[in-house]
Amino acid sequence: MSLDLFSTQADTYAVSRPQYPQQWYDFLFEQCAENSLAWEAACGNGQATVALSKHFSLVVATDLSQQQIDNAAPFVNVSYSVRAAENSALADDSCDLVCTAQALHWFDLPQYWQTVSRVLKPGGVFAAWGYNWNSFDDDIDACIQSEVFKPIESSWAPNNKLLWDRYRYIDFPFESIDVPAIAMPAEYNLHELFNLYRSMSGVQIYIQQHGDEYLRRAFENVKTVWGDPEIKKTSYWEFVSYCGRLRHQ
Repeated sequence: MSLDLFSTQADTYAVSRPQYPQQWYDFLFEQCAENSLAWEAACGNGQATVALSKHFSLVVATDLSQQQIDNAAPFVNVSYSVRAAENSALADDSCDLVCTAQALHWFDLPQYWQTVSRVLKPGGVFAAWGYNWNSFDDDIDACIQSEVFKPIESSWAPNNKLLWDRYRYIDFPFESIDVPAIAMPAEYNLHELFNLYRSMSGVQIYIQQHGDEYLRRAFENVKTVWGDPEIKKTSYWEFVSYCGRLRHQ
């Protein structure tokens, strides 16, 4: 069963997470022979759903968290519901695209693959994408690593390693499609950056156990190398993606 580690910070998650590159969506939609129906599992606050709604006649967007669904933007051609990724109510051979963003590593993959293979049309496209760490410059990166992430090393769930390894060690039951290099820049001031860090699962787990004083202290220490916390700086996220096509039976 999928894990729900994001309900408690759904509001923060909705406003702080980076936007996925348009280049990725342009590539992804080119792979789809039809644009009638897309299913997005673990849609969260609907970040990727916005792009999907502009291309597909109907988008079914599901998430395990009611709080995340409550923070998702409504669209006339999007049907939101609370449902585990492994348990879709969609008809067999109905989807042109099945996808998930920043969530595949939380799923029960054997069950999920069974569901995806059932609902995808023959030749339909499956895609998963997300991001790892963002980078500014050597001084800021080193300070963030020591102040924000070093103290919480033991708080990350083991599932995160699948993403950190860029999904390379997942056995995808699809015909792989080569994906071009995708850049993922994003600008933050220091307040926005720390709101983003606060929304991460490992940080949330640590805060639940030890309180958030560590994060307040980290903010002040990172500020010494950042400068004015209102100044926006550009970072680049490591974009992670997989795209494949359902094999014809």
